[in-house]
Amino acid sequence: MRALAKDPEQRYATVEEMIKELDANSGDLSDKTIFVSTQEITQSAMPRATAQIDMTHSTIVIPEGSRPSVPNIITKPQQRNIFLLGGVSAAVVLIAVLAILWMFLGGDDNQDKADTDEPNPPAPAGMAYIPGGTFNMGSSGGEEAESPSHRVTLSPYFMDLTEVTNEQYMQFVVETGSPEPSTWVRDEPSVWEVEGNNIYVVGNIDNRQSYDGAEITPYADGKITINLDADTNDGEVIAEFTGKITPESGLEVEGDIRIEQRVFFETSSFQEGGVGDHVLMHGDSGQEGSFLPLIVSPVSTWGSADVYVGDEQLYFDIGAHVMVTHRVRDAEGRILKADGTCCYSLANPADGYVDPDGYEIMILLFQGSGSGYDGRPNSNPGEVAPEVPPAWLNLYSDDVTIIQRPASELARFAEGEEQFPVTGVTWEGAVAYCEWAGKRLPTEAEWEFAARGTDGRQYPWGNELVVEGTTPANVNDINAGSMVAVGTYPNGVSPFGLLDMAGNAREWVQDWFSDTYYSESTEENPTGPRRGDMRVLRGGGPSADGITTVADFRTTARASDSPFVAGETYGFRCAADTIAPS
Repeated sequence: MRALAKDPEQRYATVEEMIKELDANSGDLSDKTIFVSTQEITQSAMPRATAQIDMTHSTIVIPEGSRPSVPNIITKPQQRNIFLLGGVSAAVVLIAVLAILWMFLGGDDNQDKADTDEPNPPAPAGMAYIPGGTFNMGSSGGEEAESPSHRVTLSPYFMDLTEVTNEQYMQFVVETGSPEPSTWVRDEPSVWEVEGNNIYVVGNIDNRQSYDGAEITPYADGKITINLDADTNDGEVIAEFTGKITPESGLEVEGDIRIEQRVFFETSSFQEGGVGDHVLMHGDSGQEGSFLPLIVSPVSTWGSADVYVGDEQLYFDIGAHVMVTHRVRDAEGRILKADGTCCYSLANPADGYVDPDGYEIMILLFQGSGSGYDGRPNSNPGEVAPEVPPAWLNLYSDDVTIIQRPASELARFAEGEEQFPVTGVTWEGAVAYCEWAGKRLPTEAEWEFAARGTDGRQYPWGNELVVEGTTPANVNDINAGSMVAVGTYPNGVSPFGLLDMAGNAREWVQDWFSDTYYSESTEENPTGPRRGDMRVLRGGGPSADGITTVADFRTTARASDSPFVAGETYGFRCAADTIAPS
């Protein structure tokens, strides 16, 4: 019809023109009946049409008292009625008005909607798009920490289809120097024998770093010998030289200096039992501070040492940290920026030069001032230990010979386990991997929604434990009970296509754990308590912690552990925002 023409020049100039043409071609309309409310035709405010009119039907019914949106179209038997409202012209006017309103107010509504509906963003490789939505999180019939069940609304996000594998994590370890998982092993013992000559001391207690090399004290006859076993966390580090040192403010000593370290221990997660190899150190790694550029140490120690001047013991159990690394100081004792200019700064720990062709040894001794090393421990219970003055000694050797080392500094997974989920990873290790991959750990709410969807299922695959005669998950006393390759159970897929969300590795998530958090959780995008001692683990492991039960593998089951624990079944998968944060 010309009234509906898209091009305005093809339409009728006036309604009267259209009526005249319709009257001339209408023929006998006595078999058509149109019921309308004259009250509604005079309404001045007419809402937008919401559907197209089917003009092939015989009867248009607009109920009394309703506003004239696009009417419901019903077909009635043809009948003769002499009470035509205003004759044919009025009927045509009504049709014209409705048609024009439909065209201008709503005729293209569906098309506009189709044009503006954006498709789901493409998921990065190895990830699924989770559209977000509202669901009931937790369970009123499970463990106490799972209750109360509460409504949660999430924004869209991406999530890994499977747990991170050994092969993927190895690439991360190689590129970053991060510690290997505790479940990986070496083919041979990690034994190190290293010697260092050309000894010098950098700075003093009042000027500890001297990045510009302005305060360097060399010792021509010095020597460092290192014999360590990184698997058993024992051995010794001995440094000997003759000259002056100033380890405390106002204290200068001179003579034959001897440093002996035979005590190795772990007080933080990164200290790896006291002796560690292939360890990511300093820079902006966030592990021990940023007083050196980002470096990977083939072998490092943490513990305490004794210091002697001649036959007199100067320090007993002073804090000791030893590193064998690629060289960070040049021939003048400076630490340069990455572009080779002077000098490195704590303000920008990522901008530091490391010489990949040379090695050096650094021995750092420290006590007091909150270091955690306060000299000889008090042996008399109840007696207050005397305060000790702050001490600092930073010793280097840049003439290094590695006499013995393991064939590989890296532990690795067993052959054939490339696609097994990586386990033996701390929460911090999981966070570091996800950041390296440009992702993040999922929140606990994101994990549960991805596992169960909106229909409140007990297991990722549904409410029944057994599917086609078997449980589609790696759980003890039912299936393998030890790690298997990711994706081995395709029938255990979650509503969004994710695999292994029950069984196989337990999975770290972002949140701190609290067994009462659900009663105070926010409804939109909850991120867990603000602080805590334990982080949340989800999905169960390959076994149910020594008891035969499938309760650990429900989509609502919660577990937790210290973020510093590298449990032998602890793994993870990553999530990512659909829009990169600014």
